[in-house]
Amino acid sequence: MSNTNDENGGLDKLTSVSMEIIMHAGTAQSLLMQVVKGLSNNIEEADARAKLDEAKQSISYAHSTQTDIIQAAVGGEDIGYSLLFNHAQDTLMMAQAEHVFVTAMLDVYLNLVTRIEKLENR
Repeated sequence: MSNTNDENGGLDKLTSVSMEIIMHAGTAQSLLMQVVKGLSNNIEEADARAKLDEAKQSISYAHSTQTDIIQAAVGGEDIGYSLLFNHAQDTLMMAQAEHVFVTAMLDVYLNLVTRIEKLENR
């Protein structure tokens, strides 16, 4: 079952771009999980924020790469169909959502730590 666009490198390019998106989105997800796990080990806020920033950079790079492909398709380039590209988009979408939730979790955690410290100092 072959879907070839190889005369112009379409599928090869799409496969390469898909793997790049997956790699950067996966890096972001790994960093975000480190923050989540760090919450139960009293992670320092600066360390958590640095991981969140690094994850955001990976997400932004992956998103930009995805946007380039979408713009090429809208511009008339035949990029073909790729299940791998669909998977890459899904992985990126999940990383974006995870970033929002982990950022909120960190804020809640820090708020609770502050409140507990105030209660302990009474």
